[in-house]
Amino acid sequence: MKKGDKDVSAFFYTIYDNPTIPKDEIEKLKNNTPEYIWNLEYMAQESAYSGQMYDEFSRETNVEVIEMPEGSLAFRGVDWGMKHPTSCIFVKLDLSKKLIYVYDEYVKAGEICKVHAETITKMTGDTKVGWTVCDPTMAKRDPQTGRTDILEFSRYGVHMVAADNGDRGYDVVKMFLKTGMLKIHPKCRQTIIELENYQRGDAEGDDCLDPLRYVCLRIHDTINGMNHFEQAVGHSGQIEQRPKGVYNLFDHIFMGKRSEDSAAQWAMDMAGNDDD
Repeated sequence: MKKGDKDVSAFFYTIYDNPTIPKDEIEKLKNNTPEYIWNLEYMAQESAYSGQMYDEFSRETNVEVIEMPEGSLAFRGVDWGMKHPTSCIFVKLDLSKKLIYVYDEYVKAGEICKVHAETITKMTGDTKVGWTVCDPTMAKRDPQTGRTDILEFSRYGVHMVAADNGDRGYDVVKMFLKTGMLKIHPKCRQTIIELENYQRGDAEGDDCLDPLRYVCLRIHDTINGMNHFEQAVGHSGQIEQRPKGVYNLFDHIFMGKRSEDSAAQWAMDMAGNDDD
C-alpha cells in the first residue's frame, strides 16, 4: 500500500459509532476505565502523554488540604532503600466520603533502619495506624544476619506486612485518581512531583509512588473482597459479622447507597460482586 493508492480506503471509528451499544453503557464504561485505555482502545487515539504512568493525576482534582474527620482509618506504606531513598507515605481513609488522603510523606536516603523507624514513629504521633504495608522484598532474610528488613523495622516499633507488588496496583491508583477518590496534601511535594513525571518503564523516580501503590491496592483488596474478610467495620464503628461476605469500598456496610455511584460499578466489577 502506498500513499495516494486509489484502491485502498481507510476508515476511522470510535465506540460512539457502534449503533448496537446504548449510550448509557458507553458512558458507564468510560467512567470505569483508566484514561489511557479509554483513549487508545475505545477512541483510537494515542495520547501525547502515553508514556506517563499516571496521566489521570491533576493538581486541580487531586491536590487539596482536607480536614479529615476524627476516627478516620490510618495506614502507612514503606519502601526501604539503600541506594535509593527510604520513603513512607501516611494515609487516612474516610469511608463515608469514599476518600483516600495522603496527608504526609517521608523521604530520606543514607540512614539505617533504626533512624528511619524512629522518624516514621515520630511523624505518626498519636495517630492509631491500622497497618503498615511495605515492599515485599523486605521480607527476604539477610544472608549475614538471618533477619529480614521487616523484622529490623519491627524492632524499632514500625510493624509491617509485605505488599502485593502486582501490576494491577497501577490501575487501582489510576482509577482512584480519575474518580477523585485519591487526594494528596500539597506539602507532599515529592509524591506530587513523581505523579506528574513518572514514565512507564522508568527504573527510578517512584520512591513515593511504590508505597502509594501498596497502600491503595491493600485498601482496595481489603474492602473490595479480593481478600475475603470475616469482619468489617460499619458506620457505627461496631464489628459486623459477614461469614462469607465479599466486601468492596461501596458495600452497604460502609457506604449505604453504593448503586447510585458510577465508580461503585468499577469496584463491584473488579470484585465480581453483585448488589446485595
